[in-house]
Amino acid sequence: MTAAATLANVVEPAFVSPAGLATYASVSLRTTMNWIAGEHLPRGIRDPLPHYKMGTRIAIRINDFEVWIAPLRREGPDPDDQIAELDAARKRLKRTSSLRALPASRRLVHRRPRRG
Repeated sequence: MTAAATLANVVEPAFVSPAGLATYASVSLRTTMNWIAGEHLPRGIRDPLPHYKMGTRIAIRINDFEVWIAPLRREGPDPDDQIAELDAARKRLKRTSSLRALPASRRLVHRRPRRG
């Protein structure tokens, strides 16, 4: 069996324990348990984390967690837009007069204070 075939057979578990969710979400187990109890919820979320309780065991469906946490998702600016903005700024800088073109009196030069 090849490595690719082995990886293709790996299936993400539908349910995880609170400790498994803590690892998945990169938070502490205490935070996960608080979310399940509906305490100390992230800003913008009002309902406790959906979960299943079977006797003393707690199981959380990964898909339910993804939907529950989705309102907190923030997307940054598009990297292509940032690159275009940096290129435009670089072109503007080239068009302006260089530091050497400024008279010496207007150049920002760090000078040590005189001791005396």
